[in-house]
Amino acid sequence: MGRTNILLAIKLGFIALSVLFYLIALVAEIYYQTIPNDTMHGFECLIIGWMAFFIDWGLFFAWFSNLMFFASVVMSFWRISGFLAIPIMGIAILLTIPAFNLSELMYNEAGMMTPVIVKYGIYFWLISYITLFIGLFIPATWKKHKKPLPESEIPLSEIP
Repeated sequence: MGRTNILLAIKLGFIALSVLFYLIALVAEIYYQTIPNDTMHGFECLIIGWMAFFIDWGLFFAWFSNLMFFASVVMSFWRISGFLAIPIMGIAILLTIPAFNLSELMYNEAGMMTPVIVKYGIYFWLISYITLFIGLFIPATWKKHKKPLPESEIPLSEIP
């Protein structure tokens, strides 16, 4: 097993671990709503999170970071990951900050607000982002630089 295969296996392990943490965050409790004594799970936040556009821009950007995560997962398999996916994932991690500062959520269609408590699922969400971010720094391929053969070099006297 060469160096390329080991690095690729480590990179794929980080990507798989990141996706696993993300799937755990989807089924885990994200917020606990105190008035209806109910919890909000990650898949609910993913499905209806775009509606935060109408309420709070900070939460909308936190939801938008999910799209950046999906794009970075796809880009992580190509050489483009060093140029695009790393900065995109870094921005996505920064965009998650408003989700941790949330103090109240709307709990019904009448617009009534309820205080919320941040639960453990949101930490799995953040850990999935950080795991992918670390995995993006591992090169997917390893190339050796070949030196040109001495007979292929042109002498200076023959250059016009």
